[in-house]
Amino acid sequence: MLKRVYIDNFRCFVNFELPLTQEQLILGSNGTGKSTLLDALRAVKALVTGDARPDELFPYSSRTRWQSLPQQTFELQVDLVESYRLRLELDSWGSPQKTRIKREVVLCNERPVFEFVNGEVHLFNNDFQHKVTYPFDWFRSALATVQPRPENALLMKFKNWIETLHCLELNPHTMSKVTEREEIEPAPDMSNFASWYRHASQERADSASRLQDDLSQIIPGFESLDLVLAGANSRILEAKIAFPSSDSPPAGYPIAFDELSDGQRVLISLYALLNFMVDRNTCLFLDEPENYIAIPEIQPWLMELQDRIEDRGGQIILISHHPEMLNYLAPELGLVFERSGPGPVRVRNYTPTSSLSPSEQVARGWSIDG
Repeated sequence: MLKRVYIDNFRCFVNFELPLTQEQLILGSNGTGKSTLLDALRAVKALVTGDARPDELFPYSSRTRWQSLPQQTFELQVDLVESYRLRLELDSWGSPQKTRIKREVVLCNERPVFEFVNGEVHLFNNDFQHKVTYPFDWFRSALATVQPRPENALLMKFKNWIETLHCLELNPHTMSKVTEREEIEPAPDMSNFASWYRHASQERADSASRLQDDLSQIIPGFESLDLVLAGANSRILEAKIAFPSSDSPPAGYPIAFDELSDGQRVLISLYALLNFMVDRNTCLFLDEPENYIAIPEIQPWLMELQDRIEDRGGQIILISHHPEMLNYLAPELGLVFERSGPGPVRVRNYTPTSSLSPSEQVARGWSIDG
Protein backbone atom coordinates (compact mmCIF):
# COMPACT_ATOMS: atom_id res chain seq x y z
CA MET A 1 0.00 0.00 0.00
CA LEU A 2 1.22 3.50 -0.84
CA LYS A 3 1.64 5.26 2.51
CA ARG A 4 3.28 8.55 1.60
CA VAL A 5 4.13 10.72 -1.39
CA TYR A 6 6.73 13.49 -1.21
CA ILE A 7 7.29 15.97 -4.07
CA ASP A 8 9.53 19.02 -4.19
CA ASN A 9 10.01 21.54 -7.02
CA PHE A 10 7.46 20.02 -9.42
CA ARG A 11 5.00 22.64 -10.70
CA CYS A 12 2.82 23.69 -7.74
CA PHE A 13 4.40 21.19 -5.32
CA VAL A 14 7.11 22.52 -3.00
CA ASN A 15 8.12 20.40 -0.02
CA PHE A 16 4.75 18.67 -0.45
CA GLU A 17 3.94 15.63 1.66
CA LEU A 18 0.83 13.48 1.25
CA PRO A 19 0.01 10.70 3.77
CA LEU A 20 -2.38 8.05 2.47
CA THR A 21 -4.53 5.23 3.83
CA GLN A 22 -6.14 2.29 2.05
CA GLU A 23 -9.11 4.43 0.98
CA GLN A 24 -8.92 8.17 0.44
CA LEU A 25 -10.90 11.03 -1.07
CA ILE A 26 -8.93 14.04 -2.31
CA LEU A 27 -10.94 17.24 -2.64
CA GLY A 28 -10.25 20.92 -3.10
CA SER A 29 -10.87 23.86 -5.38
CA ASN A 30 -9.80 23.91 -9.03
CA GLY A 31 -6.11 24.70 -9.40
CA THR A 32 -5.01 23.15 -6.11
CA GLY A 33 -2.86 20.44 -7.69
CA LYS A 34 -5.14 17.38 -7.62
CA SER A 35 -4.55 16.42 -11.25
CA THR A 36 -0.90 17.53 -11.02
CA LEU A 37 -0.41 14.84 -8.38
CA LEU A 38 -1.45 12.20 -10.91
CA ASP A 39 0.86 13.69 -13.54
CA ALA A 40 3.78 13.41 -11.13
CA LEU A 41 3.01 9.82 -10.17
CA ARG A 42 2.56 8.79 -13.82
CA ALA A 43 5.92 10.34 -14.70
CA VAL A 44 7.76 8.63 -11.83
CA LYS A 45 6.25 5.26 -12.76
CA ALA A 46 7.03 5.72 -16.47
CA LEU A 47 10.64 6.61 -15.66
CA VAL A 48 11.46 3.69 -13.34
CA THR A 49 9.54 1.00 -15.26
CA GLY A 50 10.06 1.94 -18.92
CA ASP A 51 12.54 3.40 -21.38
CA ALA A 52 11.43 7.05 -21.32
CA ARG A 53 14.18 9.55 -20.66
CA PRO A 54 13.94 11.96 -17.70
CA ASP A 55 14.06 15.08 -19.92
CA GLU A 56 10.92 13.81 -21.70
CA LEU A 57 8.99 13.24 -18.46
CA PHE A 58 10.45 16.05 -16.34
CA PRO A 59 11.35 18.93 -18.67
CA TYR A 60 12.79 22.12 -17.25
CA SER A 61 9.31 23.69 -17.50
CA SER A 62 8.02 21.23 -14.87
CA ARG A 63 10.06 22.96 -12.16
CA THR A 64 8.25 25.32 -9.83
CA ARG A 65 8.04 28.71 -11.57
CA TRP A 66 8.70 30.95 -8.57
CA GLN A 67 11.90 29.09 -7.62
CA SER A 68 15.30 28.83 -9.27
CA LEU A 69 16.32 25.49 -7.77
CA PRO A 70 17.75 22.95 -10.24
CA GLN A 71 16.86 19.81 -8.25
CA GLN A 72 13.51 18.00 -8.20
CA THR A 73 12.83 15.36 -5.57
CA PHE A 74 10.22 12.61 -5.42
CA GLU A 75 9.64 9.94 -2.78
CA LEU A 76 7.18 7.05 -2.59
CA GLN A 77 6.86 5.15 0.69
CA VAL A 78 5.16 1.78 0.31
CA ASP A 79 4.14 -0.87 2.83
CA LEU A 80 4.40 -4.39 1.38
CA VAL A 81 4.92 -6.13 4.74
CA GLU A 82 8.41 -4.71 4.41
CA SER A 83 8.58 -0.92 4.29
CA TYR A 84 9.96 0.41 0.98
CA ARG A 85 11.03 3.90 0.02
CA LEU A 86 11.89 5.09 -3.49
CA ARG A 87 13.81 8.37 -3.64
CA LEU A 88 14.39 10.05 -6.97
CA GLU A 89 16.47 13.21 -7.34
CA LEU A 90 16.75 14.98 -10.69
CA ASP A 91 18.86 17.92 -11.81
CA SER A 92 20.06 19.37 -15.14
CA TRP A 93 23.32 19.28 -17.04
CA GLY A 94 24.72 20.34 -20.41
CA SER A 95 23.98 23.07 -22.94
CA PRO A 96 21.16 23.17 -23.66
CA GLN A 97 20.37 21.77 -20.23
CA LYS A 98 18.74 18.34 -20.05
CA THR A 99 17.23 16.61 -17.02
CA ARG A 100 19.34 13.80 -15.61
CA ILE A 101 19.09 11.41 -12.65
CA LYS A 102 21.28 12.44 -9.73
CA ARG A 103 20.01 9.80 -7.27
CA GLU A 104 17.68 6.84 -7.72
CA VAL A 105 17.51 4.77 -4.54
CA VAL A 106 15.25 2.00 -3.21
CA LEU A 107 15.38 1.25 0.51
CA CYS A 108 13.78 -1.74 2.22
CA ASN A 109 13.25 -1.23 5.94
CA GLU A 110 15.58 1.79 5.49
CA ARG A 111 18.40 -0.39 4.14
CA PRO A 112 19.49 -0.11 0.50
CA VAL A 113 18.55 -2.75 -2.06
CA PHE A 114 19.35 -0.52 -5.04
CA GLU A 115 21.34 2.71 -5.55
CA PHE A 116 22.11 4.74 -8.64
CA VAL A 117 24.11 7.75 -7.47
CA ASN A 118 26.18 10.19 -9.56
CA GLY A 119 26.33 7.86 -12.55
CA GLU A 120 27.21 4.68 -10.63
CA VAL A 121 24.90 1.74 -9.86
CA HIS A 122 25.18 -0.30 -6.67
CA LEU A 123 23.24 -3.55 -6.37
CA PHE A 124 22.52 -5.37 -3.11
CA ASN A 125 21.27 -8.87 -2.40
CA ASN A 126 18.34 -9.94 -0.21
CA ASP A 127 20.59 -9.77 2.86
CA PHE A 128 21.42 -6.11 2.06
CA GLN A 129 24.99 -7.02 1.15
CA HIS A 130 26.58 -4.89 -1.56
CA LYS A 131 27.42 -7.12 -4.54
CA VAL A 132 27.86 -5.20 -7.81
CA THR A 133 29.00 -1.73 -8.92
CA TYR A 134 28.99 -0.44 -12.50
CA PRO A 135 28.75 2.92 -14.34
CA PHE A 136 25.50 3.90 -16.03
CA ASP A 137 23.98 6.64 -18.16
CA TRP A 138 22.80 9.62 -16.05
CA PHE A 139 20.03 10.21 -18.61
CA ARG A 140 18.24 6.89 -18.11
CA SER A 141 16.69 5.04 -15.19
CA ALA A 142 19.01 2.29 -14.01
CA LEU A 143 16.19 0.83 -11.91
CA ALA A 144 14.14 0.21 -15.06
CA THR A 145 16.91 -2.02 -16.47
CA VAL A 146 17.30 -4.35 -13.45
CA GLN A 147 16.10 -7.87 -14.28
CA PRO A 148 14.73 -10.38 -11.74
CA ARG A 149 17.18 -12.77 -10.13
CA PRO A 150 16.91 -14.93 -7.00
CA GLU A 151 19.29 -12.61 -5.14
CA ASN A 152 17.24 -9.43 -5.79
CA ALA A 153 13.78 -10.65 -4.76
CA LEU A 154 13.35 -7.78 -2.29
CA LEU A 155 14.01 -5.19 -4.99
CA MET A 156 11.73 -6.95 -7.48
CA LYS A 157 8.94 -6.95 -4.93
CA PHE A 158 8.97 -3.16 -5.07
CA LYS A 159 9.29 -3.10 -8.87
CA ASN A 160 6.31 -5.44 -9.19
CA TRP A 161 4.29 -3.14 -6.94
CA ILE A 162 5.00 0.02 -8.90
CA GLU A 163 3.73 -1.73 -12.04
CA THR A 164 0.34 -1.93 -10.27
CA LEU A 165 0.19 1.83 -9.59
CA HIS A 166 -2.41 3.32 -11.95
CA CYS A 167 -3.52 6.96 -12.26
CA LEU A 168 -6.61 7.23 -14.45
CA GLU A 169 -9.05 9.85 -15.70
CA LEU A 170 -11.79 8.18 -17.73
CA ASN A 171 -12.68 9.85 -21.04
CA PRO A 172 -15.40 8.02 -23.01
CA HIS A 173 -14.77 10.17 -26.10
CA THR A 174 -11.36 8.56 -26.62
CA MET A 175 -12.48 4.95 -26.10
CA SER A 176 -12.33 2.95 -29.32
CA LYS A 177 -14.37 -0.14 -30.16
CA VAL A 178 -11.48 -1.72 -32.12
CA THR A 179 -8.65 -3.73 -30.60
CA GLU A 180 -5.69 -5.08 -32.58
CA ARG A 181 -3.90 -6.70 -29.65
CA GLU A 182 -4.04 -7.31 -25.92
CA GLU A 183 -2.69 -4.54 -23.68
CA ILE A 184 -1.69 -5.26 -20.08
CA GLU A 185 -2.27 -1.76 -18.70
CA PRO A 186 -5.11 0.71 -19.21
CA ALA A 187 -4.11 4.03 -20.75
CA PRO A 188 -4.42 7.09 -18.46
CA ASP A 189 -7.71 8.06 -20.17
CA MET A 190 -8.69 4.41 -20.81
CA SER A 191 -8.67 5.07 -24.55
CA ASN A 192 -7.42 1.49 -24.95
CA PHE A 193 -10.27 0.00 -22.93
CA ALA A 194 -11.09 -2.60 -25.61
CA SER A 195 -7.47 -3.83 -25.78
CA TRP A 196 -7.09 -3.83 -21.99
CA TYR A 197 -10.40 -5.67 -21.55
CA ARG A 198 -9.26 -8.18 -24.19
CA HIS A 199 -6.22 -8.99 -22.05
CA ALA A 200 -7.94 -8.85 -18.65
CA SER A 201 -10.85 -11.06 -19.65
CA GLN A 202 -8.44 -13.73 -20.93
CA GLU A 203 -6.27 -13.62 -17.81
CA ARG A 204 -9.12 -13.37 -15.27
CA ALA A 205 -12.14 -15.31 -16.55
CA ASP A 206 -13.70 -15.34 -13.08
CA SER A 207 -13.52 -11.55 -12.86
CA ALA A 208 -14.91 -11.22 -16.38
CA SER A 209 -17.91 -13.31 -15.32
CA ARG A 210 -18.47 -11.11 -12.25
CA LEU A 211 -18.26 -8.03 -14.44
CA GLN A 212 -20.98 -9.38 -16.74
CA ASP A 213 -23.17 -10.04 -13.70
CA ASP A 214 -22.60 -6.53 -12.36
CA LEU A 215 -23.40 -4.91 -15.70
CA SER A 216 -26.63 -6.89 -16.03
CA GLN A 217 -27.74 -5.27 -12.77
CA ILE A 218 -26.89 -1.68 -13.63
CA ILE A 219 -27.56 -1.33 -17.39
CA PRO A 220 -31.18 -2.11 -18.35
CA GLY A 221 -31.37 -5.01 -20.79
CA PHE A 222 -27.62 -5.73 -20.69
CA GLU A 223 -26.80 -9.31 -21.68
CA SER A 224 -23.09 -9.52 -22.49
CA LEU A 225 -19.86 -7.75 -23.42
CA ASP A 226 -18.26 -9.49 -26.40
CA LEU A 227 -15.14 -9.27 -28.54
CA VAL A 228 -16.24 -10.04 -32.09
CA LEU A 229 -13.74 -11.20 -34.74
CA ALA A 230 -13.10 -8.48 -37.35
CA GLY A 231 -9.92 -9.68 -39.06
CA ALA A 232 -6.76 -11.69 -38.44
CA ASN A 233 -5.93 -9.94 -35.17
CA SER A 234 -8.72 -7.39 -34.91
CA ARG A 235 -11.69 -7.59 -32.59
CA ILE A 236 -14.61 -5.22 -32.10
CA LEU A 237 -15.96 -4.73 -28.60
CA GLU A 238 -19.74 -4.94 -28.51
CA ALA A 239 -22.39 -4.89 -25.83
CA LYS A 240 -25.45 -7.02 -26.37
CA ILE A 241 -28.54 -5.27 -25.02
CA ALA A 242 -32.14 -6.48 -25.16
CA PHE A 243 -34.70 -3.91 -26.21
CA PRO A 244 -38.43 -4.26 -25.41
CA SER A 245 -40.19 -6.04 -28.23
CA SER A 246 -42.96 -8.49 -28.90
CA ASP A 247 -40.47 -11.35 -28.65
CA SER A 248 -40.51 -13.41 -25.51
CA PRO A 249 -37.90 -13.12 -24.13
CA PRO A 250 -36.71 -9.91 -25.83
CA ALA A 251 -33.91 -10.41 -28.33
CA GLY A 252 -30.50 -8.93 -27.59
CA TYR A 253 -28.97 -6.60 -30.18
CA PRO A 254 -25.23 -5.97 -30.52
CA ILE A 255 -24.13 -2.36 -30.08
CA ALA A 256 -20.54 -1.34 -30.78
CA PHE A 257 -18.78 0.02 -27.71
CA ASP A 258 -18.33 3.48 -29.22
CA GLU A 259 -22.07 3.65 -30.01
CA LEU A 260 -23.02 3.34 -26.34
CA SER A 261 -23.72 6.52 -24.43
CA ASP A 262 -20.87 8.28 -22.65
CA GLY A 263 -22.36 7.27 -19.31
CA GLN A 264 -22.67 3.61 -20.30
CA ARG A 265 -19.03 3.48 -21.42
CA VAL A 266 -17.89 5.06 -18.15
CA LEU A 267 -20.04 2.70 -16.07
CA ILE A 268 -18.66 -0.32 -17.91
CA SER A 269 -15.11 1.00 -17.37
CA LEU A 270 -15.68 1.66 -13.66
CA TYR A 271 -17.05 -1.81 -13.01
CA ALA A 272 -14.26 -3.32 -15.10
CA LEU A 273 -11.69 -1.54 -12.92
CA LEU A 274 -13.50 -2.73 -9.83
CA ASN A 275 -13.46 -6.37 -10.96
CA PHE A 276 -10.04 -6.58 -12.63
CA MET A 277 -7.91 -4.13 -10.63
CA VAL A 278 -9.12 -3.90 -7.03
CA ASP A 279 -6.97 -6.70 -5.74
CA ARG A 280 -4.05 -7.31 -3.38
CA ASN A 281 -1.33 -4.65 -3.77
CA THR A 282 -2.90 -2.64 -6.60
CA CYS A 283 -2.97 1.13 -6.02
CA LEU A 284 -5.55 2.97 -8.10
CA PHE A 285 -5.97 6.74 -8.40
CA LEU A 286 -9.19 7.83 -10.14
CA ASP A 287 -9.71 11.46 -11.12
CA GLU A 288 -13.41 12.42 -11.02
CA PRO A 289 -14.80 8.94 -11.81
CA GLU A 290 -18.36 10.29 -11.50
CA ASN A 291 -18.10 12.33 -14.71
CA TYR A 292 -20.76 11.40 -17.29
CA ILE A 293 -22.85 9.25 -14.93
CA ALA A 294 -25.96 10.02 -12.88
CA ILE A 295 -26.06 10.51 -9.11
CA PRO A 296 -28.06 7.28 -8.46
CA GLU A 297 -25.40 5.31 -10.33
CA ILE A 298 -22.35 6.39 -8.34
CA GLN A 299 -23.31 5.24 -4.82
CA PRO A 300 -23.84 1.54 -5.71
CA TRP A 301 -20.42 1.54 -7.33
CA LEU A 302 -18.87 3.18 -4.26
CA MET A 303 -20.48 0.66 -1.93
CA GLU A 304 -19.34 -2.29 -4.02
CA LEU A 305 -15.87 -0.78 -4.32
CA GLN A 306 -15.51 -0.61 -0.55
CA ASP A 307 -16.77 -4.20 -0.22
CA ARG A 308 -14.19 -5.39 -2.76
CA ILE A 309 -11.36 -3.60 -0.98
CA GLU A 310 -12.41 -5.17 2.31
CA ASP A 311 -12.63 -8.64 0.74
CA ARG A 312 -9.70 -8.60 -1.68
CA GLY A 313 -7.37 -5.81 -0.61
CA GLY A 314 -5.98 -3.07 -2.81
CA GLN A 315 -5.92 0.70 -2.42
CA ILE A 316 -8.17 3.36 -3.97
CA ILE A 317 -7.66 7.13 -3.98
CA LEU A 318 -10.50 9.12 -5.52
CA ILE A 319 -10.41 12.76 -6.64
CA SER A 320 -13.84 14.31 -6.79
CA HIS A 321 -16.15 17.32 -6.44
CA HIS A 322 -19.27 15.16 -6.67
CA PRO A 323 -21.83 15.71 -3.85
CA GLU A 324 -22.43 11.98 -3.41
CA MET A 325 -18.68 11.38 -3.11
CA LEU A 326 -18.22 14.27 -0.70
CA ASN A 327 -21.06 13.25 1.61
CA TYR A 328 -20.21 9.55 1.53
CA LEU A 329 -16.43 9.70 1.91
CA ALA A 330 -15.21 13.13 3.04
CA PRO A 331 -16.10 12.94 6.75
CA GLU A 332 -13.85 9.92 7.35
CA LEU A 333 -11.54 9.76 4.34
CA GLY A 334 -11.27 13.32 3.05
CA LEU A 335 -7.97 15.10 2.37
CA VAL A 336 -8.21 18.73 1.28
CA PHE A 337 -5.71 20.27 -1.14
CA GLU A 338 -5.42 24.04 -0.70
CA ARG A 339 -3.30 26.94 -1.94
CA SER A 340 -2.91 30.57 -0.98
CA GLY A 341 -3.05 32.34 -4.34
CA PRO A 342 -0.47 30.87 -6.73
CA GLY A 343 1.61 29.50 -3.85
CA PRO A 344 2.53 25.91 -3.00
CA VAL A 345 -0.04 23.19 -2.33
CA ARG A 346 -0.68 22.07 1.21
CA VAL A 347 -2.85 19.20 2.41
CA ARG A 348 -4.91 18.68 5.55
CA ASN A 349 -7.56 16.29 6.80
CA TYR A 350 -11.13 17.32 6.05
CA THR A 351 -12.92 18.56 9.16
CA PRO A 352 -16.59 19.68 9.16
CA THR A 353 -16.97 23.41 9.79
CA SER A 354 -20.74 23.40 10.37
CA SER A 355 -23.73 21.12 10.76
CA LEU A 356 -24.19 21.14 6.98
CA SER A 357 -23.04 18.23 4.84
CA PRO A 358 -19.86 18.72 2.77
CA SER A 359 -21.86 19.02 -0.47
CA GLU A 360 -24.21 21.60 1.07
CA GLN A 361 -21.23 23.70 2.13
CA VAL A 362 -19.96 23.64 -1.47
CA ALA A 363 -23.42 24.38 -2.92
CA ARG A 364 -23.75 27.47 -0.69
CA GLY A 365 -20.35 28.68 -1.71
CA TRP A 366 -18.77 27.99 1.67
CA SER A 367 -15.19 27.01 1.16
CA ILE A 368 -14.05 23.56 2.24
CA ASP A 369 -10.52 24.87 2.13
CA GLY A 370 -10.73 26.40 5.57
